[in-house]
Amino acid sequence: MFKRTLLSSFALSLAALVLPQVSPAAVVINEVMANNVAAVGKEGSYPDWLELYNTGTTVVSLAGMTLTDNLSQPTKFAFPADAQLPPNGYVVVWCDNNIVPGEYHAAFSFSASGEEVGLYGANGVLLDSVKFGLQAADFSIGRIPSGTGAWALTSPSPGDANTAQALGDPGKLRINEWMASTTSGSDWLELYNSERQPSALGGCVFSDKTASPTVNLAIPTLSFIGPESFLQYMASGETNHGHVNFKLGAGGETISLFAPNRTTVLSRVKFGQQTADVSEGKLPDGTDNVVAFGFGKATPGASNFQPLEGVVINEVLTHTDFPFEDAVELQNISPDPIAIGGWWLSNSRSDAKKFRIPANVVIAPGGFRVFYEVQFDPDDTGNDPSFRFNSSKGDECHLFNADAAGNLLGNIASVRLSPAENGVSLGRVVTSEGVDFVPMASTTFGQDSPATVPLFRTGAGKTNSAPKIGPMVITEIMYHPQSAAASADDVFGEYVEVRNITSAALLLYNPLNPLTVTSNSWKLDGQVRFQFPIRTTLAAKGYALIVGFNPTNRSDLNAFRALYQVSTNVPIFGPYRGRLSNGGGSLELLKPDEVQRPPHPDAGYIPFIPVDRVVYRDAAPWPLEADGQGKSLHRRTQEAYANEPLNWFAADPTPGVGAPLPVPLTISGIEVDGTQVSITFTALAGRTFQIEYTDSLEAPSWKALSVSIPVQTTDGPMTVKDAVVPGKAGRYYRLVSPLN
Repeated sequence: MFKRTLLSSFALSLAALVLPQVSPAAVVINEVMANNVAAVGKEGSYPDWLELYNTGTTVVSLAGMTLTDNLSQPTKFAFPADAQLPPNGYVVVWCDNNIVPGEYHAAFSFSASGEEVGLYGANGVLLDSVKFGLQAADFSIGRIPSGTGAWALTSPSPGDANTAQALGDPGKLRINEWMASTTSGSDWLELYNSERQPSALGGCVFSDKTASPTVNLAIPTLSFIGPESFLQYMASGETNHGHVNFKLGAGGETISLFAPNRTTVLSRVKFGQQTADVSEGKLPDGTDNVVAFGFGKATPGASNFQPLEGVVINEVLTHTDFPFEDAVELQNISPDPIAIGGWWLSNSRSDAKKFRIPANVVIAPGGFRVFYEVQFDPDDTGNDPSFRFNSSKGDECHLFNADAAGNLLGNIASVRLSPAENGVSLGRVVTSEGVDFVPMASTTFGQDSPATVPLFRTGAGKTNSAPKIGPMVITEIMYHPQSAAASADDVFGEYVEVRNITSAALLLYNPLNPLTVTSNSWKLDGQVRFQFPIRTTLAAKGYALIVGFNPTNRSDLNAFRALYQVSTNVPIFGPYRGRLSNGGGSLELLKPDEVQRPPHPDAGYIPFIPVDRVVYRDAAPWPLEADGQGKSLHRRTQEAYANEPLNWFAADPTPGVGAPLPVPLTISGIEVDGTQVSITFTALAGRTFQIEYTDSLEAPSWKALSVSIPVQTTDGPMTVKDAVVPGKAGRYYRLVSPLN
């Protein structure tokens, strides 16, 4: 598992920590997944799960056997009377509290920071258990070989033989950041794994001793850090998961990470006097260069790279056929020219030096520069250091600044790239709350209807188009219904409304893929998860509702239709997994693209393309009336961008029939007169309003004008005044209702 450069005593001590627990029973716990982010899907969600295995040669009755994540409560889940496990057979228990005929679903889930799992016989005797520590996202732990072997990190394989996961070199783990002087809360330190494989942490020891850390606790057995990942440990002196049992010295300290033999030093940092609430760390990550991060700039559990100012990644094309190729467009959003010659472009945060921008490249204020696949993948292989983007599973794009010698200066501009349709670029969209990177209505690299690839490469960039909208969009969200009981939360009344905004019937599956594949249909993801039945069609301009109960329950369906007076012509789907959070959350519509075919490295995989996404909140500028006051969120303009709070308003629920006339939230005029700015809008009777401002739309920080706007008794114009700020190039305003 580990490279031979490590001491043999290290390897032996680590192996000793993960010896299998001996169980006299034929049925054993065989695999556990406690941090299932996106590895093993189950009906639109990613639940925790565990697997049992029958090591014997005869069928075993599971009747009365129980499972638990707390050995002091052994009966959290019990197998039914007809449950059996054949010899050398597997059974999976999904930890999602669901009810599915013919499957097993437990009402508990696991903590990704560590837990203990127990299997008990019908007589209450503990048959098998496993205790684990921190779990890396999308990896499981299992016995190698199945049923009898030692526990190790595994590739998830529910219902099948376990496969060991290759591990990175723990000698490359690095203490990456620390804060040793805080005015509130605990000190902390951060660990970084630069390897592209997960690394084992079990048995390793954090210590403030330079040798023989006998008083320091080892990291629990079966603990792992993910590939290219960061972990924060609290230096609280406590012995809980995620803590080290010592505190950091504000006057200076030496911190070490020892191998399980408590002798080999894997990583060590020494620092002097610290400033309160200011962290220090490695920049770039994992190097020997130590810098201080100013107040509010600490990055616990994340990369130490600081945001790059002035230049942004503006548009990226990842899925292409002739006459197009992958492309990256940069834009200078500052008022001054910016020289980017010698900087680095990459699809990996931890491997920055893939494509170096040619010397003497300067982007004018407001200008663009495009780089093409022929430049960052000149050998047409995608092999390091060349790269190409993964359009089926999504990717990343990073821009790093550097000095004349190519040394990284510690600043980065980054975007996450979703899976993309052929010929559809992903681009930057500025909203009233920040910046999104989403599919665009059209490409805007400068030569966007080329006859040849060489002609496409002559594009010098231009302003992005509007985002791509539809063909189906989220139109209404009832996330916090009010029940008859005062302040009660009626989960039954939740729903998400969607609409086909086109003039033709919409297939909610991809007819170009095998129609027998159950994953080949549209789905709702995020705060709640639902996959439409295969071969579903939504009528032209038609609405549909997605609910949290099962519509096949005729009584519930009739009660819901009666509650909201929903026509029987409006299709209702469900149940979705999860629930709509009263505090806010994300909702996203995804559609299946064409299945990847050989020789594509993802052959057989069906990508899911983002179509519509909204992140709602229960605070301004989102309307508060939708938060348990009987109203729902309605989309103002269905053909406009979804993730813009100013495109939503609160009104009475109207599921299946479209939104009522929205309350206008439009600033009708802005005038500057000497030292004052006058902002005019139409105030509606009985409503509260507020004007907010920001000095920049780059990650804007909106602040309320300290001006009281009285509630009006009649509709009419309202003017609010703001002082002109000397030396400011400009100020942006928005209208919010209701007042938070």
